[in-house]
Amino acid sequence: MRWAVVIVCLLVGCAPRLTPQDHEAATRLWLRLHPPTAVSFSAHLSVHVNTPTTAGRVLVELTGDPQERLLLTISSSVGSVLALVEETPNHVQVYVPERNVLYISHDPRAVLPAQGIPLPLTLAQLARLLQGDWGSVLPDTFLRAHHRDGGMEFLLASGPFQRLRMALDGSQVYAEGHDGLTLEAGALEPQTQRFTRLHFASPEGSAVLRVKDLVSHTPLPAPLTVPASARREPLPSKEMP
Repeated sequence: MRWAVVIVCLLVGCAPRLTPQDHEAATRLWLRLHPPTAVSFSAHLSVHVNTPTTAGRVLVELTGDPQERLLLTISSSVGSVLALVEETPNHVQVYVPERNVLYISHDPRAVLPAQGIPLPLTLAQLARLLQGDWGSVLPDTFLRAHHRDGGMEFLLASGPFQRLRMALDGSQVYAEGHDGLTLEAGALEPQTQRFTRLHFASPEGSAVLRVKDLVSHTPLPAPLTVPASARREPLPSKEMP
């Protein structure tokens, strides 16, 4: 029976139970990732991508309100606009000026990968994450917590991530998910408690986001307008060439 317990511990990971005081500390740490709902904002980012077909840097501006309308502008490193993405609770569309094509999608999580940015997130999820609200990718509560490597590890019952490790001072987060998905957050801004560096990795590639600036409570962007001559097509399910 003793060997059976050892084998189970090796398979599922046994850890000492938290004391009531440690559990309260873990809960406070967890709640730091769930601040009040995000608001309208504007952010500029530098995004380094590496996929089997793409490697390089693009500049990104994301503005709007994740509960109403978001507009994402993807530009090359020299400033030419590569794509404009609009997401609302009802639709998502992508305009590519070089092709004069407006792509329509019914899967908001497919939009960024189709633009060569391997992030399996909607714009609303990304907007909340940039503002320090991890509630868009994490459940409201954790299943279990235990000390690990000088920090706290949380086991999760739902969502894209299965476990999350967090430094006790909240300065670093590392999340592991399904199918090899990982998210590492660092470069915490002390005054705002927002991470300014996010590193996503998966078998499809990696993306490192560096926040250059972020301003809250900005006006909503104007609705996306495209030339009348633009063709309408469904968004490809894979990265566009």
